[in-house]
Amino acid sequence: MDRVPARARRRGHRAAGTSDSCASTIAQKAGEAALDGGDECVRALSAAFRRRRDLVVEVLGSDGLLPAVPAGAFYALVDISRTGQDSLSFCKRLLESQSVAAVPGITFGPRSDRYIRIAFTIGDEQLRTGLTRLLDFLK
Repeated sequence: MDRVPARARRRGHRAAGTSDSCASTIAQKAGEAALDGGDECVRALSAAFRRRRDLVVEVLGSDGLLPAVPAGAFYALVDISRTGQDSLSFCKRLLESQSVAAVPGITFGPRSDRYIRIAFTIGDEQLRTGLTRLLDFLK
């Protein structure tokens, strides 16, 4: 048995359709600007993420902590299995003791509990500092 009368349901569907089925005006204007503008900002941002990815590999790669080198993402998985800790406990302790935030691997399912996810969406020096603190914490 429906709790919402049919007439109200039809009106609700019509109202929702305008917000669910098409991009908002602001998103359309942003899309126009992106298509009309140059791609220099895209190249610059891509280069920045590549540089930061390379920094992650430089700092963590030689210790066998990276199960894979990110090819298109702006984050990396770090293997914490040598610590014997679950990813949530590890992330809490890392944040409390080193002021470094990471995402527990368990967020992505039980098989990922041996990893944490770090993002390289911050400035190069902040990233280097965070990576150094993470590496020190792992020792």
